[in-house]
Amino acid sequence: MIIERQVLDTLYKKYSNQIYLYIYSLCKDNLLAQDLMQDTFFKALISMESSDEDILHWLYKVARNLYIDQWRKRKRYIVQGIENIDIYNEDDVIDKLLVEEQKMILYKAILKLSTKEKEVVELYYFSELNQQDISNQLGMSLGNIRVTLHRSKLKLKKIITDHKDL
Repeated sequence: MIIERQVLDTLYKKYSNQIYLYIYSLCKDNLLAQDLMQDTFFKALISMESSDEDILHWLYKVARNLYIDQWRKRKRYIVQGIENIDIYNEDDVIDKLLVEEQKMILYKAILKLSTKEKEVVELYYFSELNQQDISNQLGMSLGNIRVTLHRSKLKLKKIITDHKDL
């Protein structure tokens, strides 16, 4: 099925931020993430196969495959600094600084996880996919997803607790 322009506009407005954050979590490059997000929606425009399929999961799969293709071309990760995304409305400057520091500590801790752990943590906590959807998305068993999440949480807790090296 080829998606009509109006439907694509609706999908883009609804999912572009999630897809961008997912790709950014993989590549750590703002411009590359934007390019791959645009390519993901372009692919949706020209090649979505089924209207019955869950569109968000299909977009995640396309985004992941585009990232893997790009990574294979480059043969390395490009890591840039995290962008400041202000999701809180506190007026107090000190509170904002503390929140930013906590986000930076968490971000640095997540970077210390393995690639698979980072991907599972990002999909579960930031993209808010359930464990079954992550299992389907990554081709891992549900038990493996649960174990990976549990071990990742333990590693993050230890890294953050000993955060002198962050």
